[in-house]
Amino acid sequence: MIVDVFNTPSVSQNSPTLFAIRHAPPEDTTVYCHDDTPICATAADYLESAILFLKSHPQTPIFVSPQPRAQQTAQLLIASSGLDIEYTTDDRLGAKGYGKFQGQKKTSKATLYEKFYNRPLGGENYHDVSLRTRDFLVARSKEILQKEAILMVTHDSTVKTFVAMCKGDPEIFLASFSYGALTDVSEACNDADKRVKHLVDVVSAMHPGFQLSIPENE
Repeated sequence: MIVDVFNTPSVSQNSPTLFAIRHAPPEDTTVYCHDDTPICATAADYLESAILFLKSHPQTPIFVSPQPRAQQTAQLLIASSGLDIEYTTDDRLGAKGYGKFQGQKKTSKATLYEKFYNRPLGGENYHDVSLRTRDFLVARSKEILQKEAILMVTHDSTVKTFVAMCKGDPEIFLASFSYGALTDVSEACNDADKRVKHLVDVVSAMHPGFQLSIPENE
């Protein structure tokens, strides 16, 4: 399933809105990226909606993954918006670590159970990612709740983790978010009036991640 960019990004007038954007495509999209993998030469073509959003909301704080492909995306996004603003790097928004699989061809045959619990040598599983994205939200909750919106420039694994936590639906881990896709994470919250506060409360109460309803023999 591909979750694509929505057409008309907007900011809630009643509560903070949490936006996430997957970085622009790397030079090779067929392999699991190395930490230093750069974005491709046509990256700007994927950022039109994000550029439009940032031009319309120039005061939006931006938090960025430490990986170069996310850093380069954020720099390109800001430059293309014609703004002179800074962003904050937060390691908790980093890509899921693929360990020994870095640089190898991607596979998409893993089950939900495998994606969430299996940890490659030297890497992470989605349980690990959910813990650090939860920590990001809890640590930044006061800052988030004081803003109309925030923007995170991050990775497919991190975006789907935020949405899965917000919806309470681990099936989201089987989805894929498009490169450059701008996603309203807080829109997935069940209580639209509380939005990000609801999300922060939910993830801070999680122990320590999702309880997946998966038969033991799978």
